Amino acid sequence: MKKIIASLNDIANELDNTGLYNEANTITKIMHKLAKFDDWDDGHNDDIDDARCPDCGSYDVDTDKDGEPTKCLDCDWSKKNKKEKNNE
Repeated sequence: MKKIIASLNDIANELDNTGLYNEANTITKIMHKLAKFDDWDDGHNDDIDDARCPDCGSYDVDTDKDGEPTKCLDCDWSKKNKKEKNNE
């Protein structure tokens, strides 16, 4: 399972590098789901990006090319909205 997750991680990174962020996020979400099944192995998922929503803590987030959360798909938090509120 670790080889599959590592391969998906390579694909997600390549998609990020070519600007296909939505596609990379989709692959990352699949990696998270697969990692849940692999958790029994050693209790660690070091190959997985653990981006979480800073508002609700959900892992169901879109991320930027650096792996930082930009939008939460659960609570609708977004980095853009946070910046707009800080500028008011």
